[in-house]
Amino acid sequence: MYDFKKVEQDIAHFWKEQDIFEKSLEKTRKGKRFVFWEGPPTANGQPHVGHFLTRIYKDLYGRYKTMRGFFVLRKAGWDTHGLPVEIEVEKELGFNNKKQIEEFGIAKFNRKCRESTLKYKGQWEEMSRRMGFWLDMKHPYITYETNYTESVWNILAEFWKKELLYKAHKVVPFCVRCGTPLSAHEVSLGYKRVTDTSVIVKFKIINFELLNKNLKLEIKNSLVYILAWTTTPWTLPGNVALAVGKDIDYVVVEQNGENLIVAKDLVGKVFGSAITYKLSPISYKGRDLVGLEYKPLFDIAELKSPTAHKVYDADFVSTQDGTGVVHTAVMYGEDDYNLGTKLNLPKFHTVDEQGKFTEAVGKDLAGRYVKDPETEKLIIKILNTKYLILNTVPHEHDYPFCWRCNTPLLYYAKSSWFIKTSALNKELLANNATVNWIPEHVREGRFGQWLREGKDWALSRERYWGTPLPIWQCQIGKSEIRNPKSETNTENSKTKNAGCGHTICVGSIKELEKLSVGPKNTYYVMRHGYTNRNEGSMTEAIVSTKLESDTYHLTEDGKAGVQQALELLKLEGIDVIYTSPFHRTKETAQIAARILHKEVITDNRLVDISEGIVAEGKSISSATRRKTPQDKPVDGESWNDVRVRAMDFMKELETKHKNKKILIISHQDTLWLIDAIGKGLTAAEVEQDSANLENFTPGRLREVMWRKIPRNEYGELDLHRPFIDDVIFKCPKCKSKMRKIPDLIDVWFDSGAMPYAQWHYPFENKDIFKKQFPADFIVEGVDQTRGWFYTLLAISTLLGRGAPYKNVMSLGLTLDEKGQKMSKSKGNYVPVPEMMNKHGVDILRWYFASSMTIGEDKAVIGKEIDDKLKGFFFTFQNCVKFYELYAANKEESVGKLTQLDKWLLSRFNRLLASVTEKLDKYDITSASRELEQFVIEDLSNWWVRRSRKRREALPLLRSVLLDMARVLAPFTPFMAEDIWRRLSSNGQVLMANSVHLADWPKVVKKYLDEKLEAEMQSARDVITRGLALRKEKQVKVRQPLALISISQKDKFRRDIEGLIKDELNVKMIKYEKTVLSTNQEGNVPVHYVSDISFNFELTPALVREGYAREVVRTIQDMRKEAKYKIDESVTVHWHTFDNDIAAAMEKWGQEIMRDTMLGSFERVSNPSSPSSSGHVFDVEKESELAPGKKIWLGIKK
Repeated sequence: MYDFKKVEQDIAHFWKEQDIFEKSLEKTRKGKRFVFWEGPPTANGQPHVGHFLTRIYKDLYGRYKTMRGFFVLRKAGWDTHGLPVEIEVEKELGFNNKKQIEEFGIAKFNRKCRESTLKYKGQWEEMSRRMGFWLDMKHPYITYETNYTESVWNILAEFWKKELLYKAHKVVPFCVRCGTPLSAHEVSLGYKRVTDTSVIVKFKIINFELLNKNLKLEIKNSLVYILAWTTTPWTLPGNVALAVGKDIDYVVVEQNGENLIVAKDLVGKVFGSAITYKLSPISYKGRDLVGLEYKPLFDIAELKSPTAHKVYDADFVSTQDGTGVVHTAVMYGEDDYNLGTKLNLPKFHTVDEQGKFTEAVGKDLAGRYVKDPETEKLIIKILNTKYLILNTVPHEHDYPFCWRCNTPLLYYAKSSWFIKTSALNKELLANNATVNWIPEHVREGRFGQWLREGKDWALSRERYWGTPLPIWQCQIGKSEIRNPKSETNTENSKTKNAGCGHTICVGSIKELEKLSVGPKNTYYVMRHGYTNRNEGSMTEAIVSTKLESDTYHLTEDGKAGVQQALELLKLEGIDVIYTSPFHRTKETAQIAARILHKEVITDNRLVDISEGIVAEGKSISSATRRKTPQDKPVDGESWNDVRVRAMDFMKELETKHKNKKILIISHQDTLWLIDAIGKGLTAAEVEQDSANLENFTPGRLREVMWRKIPRNEYGELDLHRPFIDDVIFKCPKCKSKMRKIPDLIDVWFDSGAMPYAQWHYPFENKDIFKKQFPADFIVEGVDQTRGWFYTLLAISTLLGRGAPYKNVMSLGLTLDEKGQKMSKSKGNYVPVPEMMNKHGVDILRWYFASSMTIGEDKAVIGKEIDDKLKGFFFTFQNCVKFYELYAANKEESVGKLTQLDKWLLSRFNRLLASVTEKLDKYDITSASRELEQFVIEDLSNWWVRRSRKRREALPLLRSVLLDMARVLAPFTPFMAEDIWRRLSSNGQVLMANSVHLADWPKVVKKYLDEKLEAEMQSARDVITRGLALRKEKQVKVRQPLALISISQKDKFRRDIEGLIKDELNVKMIKYEKTVLSTNQEGNVPVHYVSDISFNFELTPALVREGYAREVVRTIQDMRKEAKYKIDESVTVHWHTFDNDIAAAMEKWGQEIMRDTMLGSFERVSNPSSPSSSGHVFDVEKESELAPGKKIWLGIKK
């Protein structure tokens, strides 16, 4: 039994101990690059089988291309921003709206988001390690890191320069639960099939004069209505107009004393089989209805205007559904909004951003959630009381939901920032045309159709945890202002005294620092002078970090040193001095106060780092040695603890003082960390900077480089909210304050920017970026066609860099055995570790690679996986075990080749050529199926089975197995490595100590023999037909026959004839004139067998040989029953009363012994009781070889 768990564990340990992945990279580092990008997963959720699936193909090509000599850099990445992270934290905190987040505090909320981002990082890394996915996890790109954000800002600044970034008031998909707009590609991820209530509403016409004039209807004060249909009843209170098609035919239908206007083509749909209506014989064009006025459904003062509640023509009206009349609510539909802008219709929200009706709608509806079914029922009830509902019908349709929180989206008019992707739509389509999509239909299908829609990218998000949109506006937040880059019809231009509205898009931290307005303080720091606690010794200095036990004072030398250092500040001057409350720092501060003539302020936040009660009063060597910012002694402080209090202190100084020179007197660690805060160092950078700690010697004075940057609570440079919100610029136009807009950007922009931001391009790594762009290959699930695949292409195109990738593989979804999408809520979700434990990694990898058609969904069926184990895996393992069983423990070379051997070499090299070609074309499924067919049918069922008695064939088998291990290495890396190592365990030298350090095999053309392959195939066809004919005639294969006649023009080669004779158990082959002529495929003859026949006449000699064959099979079964080793020599005793059988045993005894590995084959002399001879047998059996023909057999060691 193949123990996949043990093999996987052993091989994983071997790879780690021997650094095989790193060595594989080093081996090809100077080779041509094959550029692969890892699409960054969000690690605050557990990996599922879809993630496992994509990693199969990612790893396969990383390994394959490396073996082909390419350098394949595989950098891990983590997507750490956006709603996926925020919603998880909200769940943890029990929040369900933005107000709760703001009350909690944006800084604290974002800190929890940062901590949550890599919550399941260990599980992701373990899955990758366990499945053999080789990826550089030590140096990942992380989207929340400052360098990454700076590169994203640089891209946005480039768009700004090209005037591709603009603000507009538009109808956008809006999630009321998350409180933010979404982009079109995000919306595409969340559609669901739902059933909503559709209503046909009656709008009462009130200007009869126009009605009589245009429609020639002689009616006065009659009930005339125009019918409109909607699937969103919640928008009806916001109705301000009705739209008709000017060339559409409309009619008047009379029903129950009412005249109802509806599109002529839709009368049947609207009224159905009702017989109570009367159809007017006259029809009217939509243009005749334009100008009709109707009574508003709801009395909302803000929606009344000279243009409102009238009928207009619009080109988006059709007769496909509804009534041919479109109800128009300007603020809740894109077409509605555009029509409202054109006609100057009122723009007023009847729904707030929480998705609830406002007070303006009336007390019955105010405060109600619009997508609540009960709210819709109430709207219909209100309109029914006014007799304004014709009918309501359940309507099944696709409706968009938030892709992260599952809330129904509203199309909602509001101000947002957009990227003008529509401006480069032709370029997007042209770049897409250069990409090799797998499957090919994605290019013009799912992806191409998406591109052709040409929608602008809704970029801004009104959230908290994400990359800030780096735009500053003059006087932002004081009032709604015009933006020079806004669309002209979107902003309120009547606002006065609101600043000039100038906007700046920042593209780097350097630019941010240059533009920032700050207090411009200058900071000097000094560590206290030497004391009697022996600071001069690195190991013997006394720990004194508790104020209550502070007894150490400056020495005379210490005072002199301080005084000498402070002389340097006399010319500069100091405005204020701050000191720690310890004796040694206060005494140092007193000297400074005397020399500089300034007051001293004591602040407890400047105390020394606490080493804890255990180390207090002892030598510094007994204190805990910190290596990371998190390390802390018992009852002591970590560097992070000190950073927090030091940052709090510095933040107060920045708020309190302006243009001041400030001296801070404190202790070594505290001052070193203040210096780090001034630079904005991260925790990792602090750790790297720890050597600088020794530069803060007693009495030394130095200036802090205080950067004008946003800092978080640890004093780190942090471009996130709320820290970035505090950065203020001076407007270059009007000198007013410029504040950053609070918006973030779409999280999908983060991942789409990874080709640049993973290298902090263009600020560094320009050379490596050039080498790593564009990608040769990326692969993700089909959902990424409107996610990562799109954002990569959009950003690259807008930057003018063409297509960012050359080959894109889009995988289908993994489904359960019933074809349903896997999900925890359905209870059909299988955790990845459980799948790996049950089936094994390689088997799962092979299962998907060989059975999943790229681009199509795949049901994960346990029986199919088991079939792969029992079929392909066990078959290949048996080939290896066969070699191991008989191989000599020494190096052997391949000897003289038979025709069967030559055929095997030809088949393998043709297979190798085909698999290589298919992998190069990204046809993994066909490649793996060919490998499977070769192993099962050609190698095992044919060559190995036909070569079992040929020990001289073992070196060839080893050679083929080693080459197969290399070919299978990208598919099944653990099994391939295991076989590679097993085949070297007998002392024979291999080209590399790991199969993954070996080169991909090369096709040896001299071994290719198409004629031999065709002839062997014909022979196998003969054998297949012959076996079928024997079965039909009920003649066992073990019974030899004298002759087979084959209707074929050309004779088989002698070796191949021998195979046919052996397989069909015949003595002779006779060739008859062929019925069908031999065909040609190119220059290769294909042997088509038109007919075969046997001579079924059995001579006594043939019958006796048949008996011998039956005995061979019986003895082999007895060996298995006795559980003997395959090479174990044993003894068989036999007895029979039948003379024919006895004669057969005497004649064929030697052959029986050879075929069954017997030491002896002896006849028992006592016919009455064969076992009474004193022998004890492990297995005894009486077998009937033919009716009435019996033989007794006993087997023992």
